[in-house]
Order: sequence, then C-alpha cells, then structure tokens
Amino acid sequence: MKTFFKILKNLIMILVIVLLNSCATNKPFIKSDITLISNLKVVRNETPEIKQFTLGGQLTGLAIGGALGSYAAMSNGPATSNDYGEIIMYRFADRAQEEIQNWPKMAIESTPVKNSFKFDSGTLLVFNVNGMMVHARGGFLSDVRVKMVQPDGKVLWQKKYFYSGRNHGRFHKIKEFNNNSKLLSEEIDFAANATVSEFINDIKNAK
Repeated sequence: MKTFFKILKNLIMILVIVLLNSCATNKPFIKSDITLISNLKVVRNETPEIKQFTLGGQLTGLAIGGALGSYAAMSNGPATSNDYGEIIMYRFADRAQEEIQNWPKMAIESTPVKNSFKFDSGTLLVFNVNGMMVHARGGFLSDVRVKMVQPDGKVLWQKKYFYSGRNHGRFHKIKEFNNNSKLLSEEIDFAANATVSEFINDIKNAK
C-alpha cells in the first residue's frame, strides 16, 4: 500500500508539472516594446538537478557518472559550464544579437540569482529551469521559462517551453542514458537548442 501511494504521489507531481506548463500564461512580445528596453541585464535562477522517473514510479536524482560534466563543452558561455540554464542563457544571448533586429546590448550575470532578486533600473531578462527529468515514458524532459520585466513589475515578455524527447522523435530509455553519458550530453544539447529556438522565434514573430 505504501508503494502504491508513493507511485501515485510521484505520478501526481509529474502531472502537476505538465499542467502548470500548459496553463502558464505566456505574454507575447510586442515589437514596438523593444524601444522600452534599456540596460538589459540577463540573469538565470539556479538550475535543479536532473531527476529520473521509472516505470515503478520511483523519482530520484539521476546518478550518471560524469554525465553532467561531459556536456560542459556544449555551452557557448564559459567553457567550464555544465549548467543547463546557463547553456540556454548564453546561447539565447548569442543568437539574439545575430538574429533579432535592433536587439539591445546585454549585460550577462554568470552567477545564478535568487527568485527574490531585486533591481531598480534597466530591464531584466530572467531564465528559469523549472525542472529536468529523464522519464520512462517521455525520455528527456525539461521545463524552462524566460521572462522580461521592468523595475515597476511590468512584464514585457514571458514564454514557457516544455521539451519532450519523445515529441521530437528522440526517445531513449533511462537505462540507455545510465549506460551512455554521451547520449545524455547529445540529448541535452538538442533540447537546449530547441528551447532557445522557441524563444528566439517567439520574439522574431512579434507583431
């Protein structure tokens, strides 16, 4: 009975993550608002560890020796980065400067900030990885939000993206990831690029 309730609890948690993503309010970027952006500061919240969810309903940290370190070189930021949120932040910054017309210069903070981070001038762009998971049914999953806000609390842009390996034809079993850290590296690399592309295209398609 205890095992049943443990499985049920973990299933409910997964469902909540999916529902929160689907119900989250996205705030489309308005093209004319680009003139309101000044002193754009780019930050990220701390990235949580990767979890694994098995068919038996067990939710644990992903114990893959060296896997996180093995995707360090994927980041366009510091060569020592092995942080999914940091990888996404730097890749977005690089692509935004190249692909988005009139995109302002950015000051990037490499150290993660707290959710309560305060600022009193300029515009803040915050990247937040809500969760990462290797799921027995969905493969690698990640839930990432980006938010652009003014000091007075006005939100200029907000976008959430839920990545599922299965939805991209890239499903792998937990055992495959456990036995091959390079495979996890490649999947995280692909997921990061897919997430950044979603954010970049959302801005580029602004009206």
